[in-house]
Amino acid sequence: MRVCYFTSGVTGSGRLVLGASICNGLRRLGHDIDFSVISAARNADFLAPITHYSIPIENEGDLDRAHFRGSRLFRQITQLKPDLLIVDLLWFALVHFIDELGCKKIFLSRQVDPGFFAIKPSRTLLRFDPAPYDRVLAIEPYDCPVTDEFINPIVIRNPEEILSREEACGRLGLDPWKRNCLFSLNVEDAAFRKAAESYSYLKDEGYALFYSSLFSEGLFPIVDYFNAFDLVVSGAGYNAFWEAVYFNKKAVFLPQPKRFENQKWRVDRCRDFRFTRNGADELSEIIAQMLYIY
Repeated sequence: MRVCYFTSGVTGSGRLVLGASICNGLRRLGHDIDFSVISAARNADFLAPITHYSIPIENEGDLDRAHFRGSRLFRQITQLKPDLLIVDLLWFALVHFIDELGCKKIFLSRQVDPGFFAIKPSRTLLRFDPAPYDRVLAIEPYDCPVTDEFINPIVIRNPEEILSREEACGRLGLDPWKRNCLFSLNVEDAAFRKAAESYSYLKDEGYALFYSSLFSEGLFPIVDYFNAFDLVVSGAGYNAFWEAVYFNKKAVFLPQPKRFENQKWRVDRCRDFRFTRNGADELSEIIAQMLYIY
């Protein structure tokens, strides 16, 4: 079975990490799934061995009803011939040809401004229509304007899959008997250095600081090493936040400004959320049922 995950991947690594999380959930089911990712990211080496297809963002004219068949996006999806297409937020790129795709389709939504579902890129007002999708799922607990179907947030690992404290500390050169702090922020180098300096005082409080950023070949997946850390300082994007909550880490979150996403909302409203299970496993079971692979 072929599953294709389509996302943006322009402003950071988070959307790609979500794809890897979904792939891991499918692998845990033990079925033979050919999983691939399509995004505009130019560097997605950390996804290996997942196959990534880089498709630069195309303009509205390339993707409109008269021209979409010549677009790189349409040609790539149809060439892959997926049995299932998973769309992470980026509905408007597909709006004029989603009905042309004969595969099953899932749309994933997380906390975004309601205006995200009615946008005017340049010439035409586009509105999200859930009808072409077999399932529309909210993947964090918010009042989603396009669906009332919610699954637990999606996380890349389950607790039994990550390293023990001794193993993680050994690989990172940290002392398991001392207090260790992870400072992880996937932003450009200058912004990373500025934020890291603000928390350098933690050294005076007895923490050994370990720094990681996917913009500078940081650890991936960082959750594999969570048992090494007594404190996590990270961004409040979808993955960083929900990984810390799922693994019950003592954490300081640094919300970053985003166009459609309010990361502060996530910190203020969701810190006390209690998982019933990993949403990656929930989604994988939904996919298995849709593709009749149980």
